[in-house]
Amino acid sequence: MTARAIALDNLRALSADELVAHLREQRGQLFQVRLQQTIGQVENHREIRAIRREIARTMTVQVEYKLAAERGEPVPAPAAPARRGRRAAAAAVEASPAPSRRRRSRAAAQPTADEPAVDVTDIEVERPQAETTDTTGAAAADDDEEWKET
Repeated sequence: MTARAIALDNLRALSADELVAHLREQRGQLFQVRLQQTIGQVENHREIRAIRREIARTMTVQVEYKLAAERGEPVPAPAAPARRGRRAAAAAVEASPAPSRRRRSRAAAQPTADEPAVDVTDIEVERPQAETTDTTGAAAADDDEEWKET
């Protein structure tokens, strides 16, 4: 199992409230690292990238939970975090044989008669608010008038 898959399994083991807290914590950590970077105290500049990816993973799991709720499925219960090692991999293979890739992709692409197709463009994700600026060009027009007067 790759590190990415393990990280996702660990996030899927969290409840919805724990995911929100984890996301808040990761955003705070990103803020701190960016602040240290501007001051010049960052020892590992790749840490920003790792934190951003962790935030993306967290938001992905939140969207999965939201889609499950919209479909009327129960929100997945927190599971035990993924274990590493040959024994864990062997136990997982014996427990449930995975369908082939072709069957999985067809099943994922085709909505069943019981569930309607879900449009993922309508999903709302919590994002930080950016400051709004005047994009009408009123300030630029004032600058042009001052230049013409001189």
